[in-house]
Amino acid sequence: MLPRWSLLLLATLVGLASASLLDSGSSLAQEVGGSANQAAPAPGGVPAGGAAAPAPSLFGDNWLIMLMPVVLIVVIMMSMRPQNKDQKKREDMLKQLKKNDKIVTIGGIVAKVAAIKAENQTVKLMLDENSNSTMTVRVSAIAKILTGDEKIDNKEE
Repeated sequence: MLPRWSLLLLATLVGLASASLLDSGSSLAQEVGGSANQAAPAPGGVPAGGAAAPAPSLFGDNWLIMLMPVVLIVVIMMSMRPQNKDQKKREDMLKQLKKNDKIVTIGGIVAKVAAIKAENQTVKLMLDENSNSTMTVRVSAIAKILTGDEKIDNKEE
């Protein structure tokens, strides 16, 4: 999903592009239809006002439309960067997983790692040491590795 600022930027560019198209459309209608109050050009090709007509630009009046794909690519790349950074951080966290680490699963289960099976990417968790209850989950189901600083409220209600 794109960040809010990129959506605002795209909406602004679309608005500017549509305004540019409307302006170029009205100037095109004036060129095609002509206007009664236009001055006739002088014999030398210069309008009667004395100023020469501006030279056509490389992209014409649609330069904003040519710029939109470039801006779109930049916005997409900038929105993907934080996601890739977070994914790499998570992969590094899971590589550091070892036996007796306290973890939290994506379902909110707090447990201690009893065994790690790298070949099928599963982890055996010790839920309760008194009753020897265990559970096996995929490595991708681990949300967080708890450090000594973090405390989880284990009090039953």
